[in-house]
Amino acid sequence: MDNLEIGKRHLEAYNNDKWDDYKADLADNVKYEEMATRTTATGKSQYVEVVRRWKKGFPDTKAKILSQYSAGDTVISEVEWTGTHTGAFEGPFGTIQPTNNRGTVRAVLVTKFANGKIVEVRHYFDIMTILAQAGALAGLGAAAQRKTGEARPSAS
Repeated sequence: MDNLEIGKRHLEAYNNDKWDDYKADLADNVKYEEMATRTTATGKSQYVEVVRRWKKGFPDTKAKILSQYSAGDTVISEVEWTGTHTGAFEGPFGTIQPTNNRGTVRAVLVTKFANGKIVEVRHYFDIMTILAQAGALAGLGAAAQRKTGEARPSAS
């Protein structure tokens, strides 16, 4: 099986909550980097734990592959993520309670392979689009203001 097919199978396992299959595609020392949230994971268990938090917040999340390219040991996938924010999402801004809003965001996954296993993934997406579609931005501004004690500038 070539790397493109493994990449497709891996995303399909995510879409269908087949975590054993998802984990089986990973090398033991896999490295995952989520650029938008500045989250990193090393090893199969950490990788799956980080990725599953998205399924907790957006249980119906699915990835649709828009295009894929292979160059040597690297596969670049443009995907469209869709999901509904029906669960608490633990992210870089703390826990965001469900809003029941549906959203879509495009992303790019840069996946490196060795010996038929995924050894590294860099995931690029726009976190602000996700937060805006979920309806979570207003709450984040208020939470940040409370946390820092800063007041909004007044018009004088």
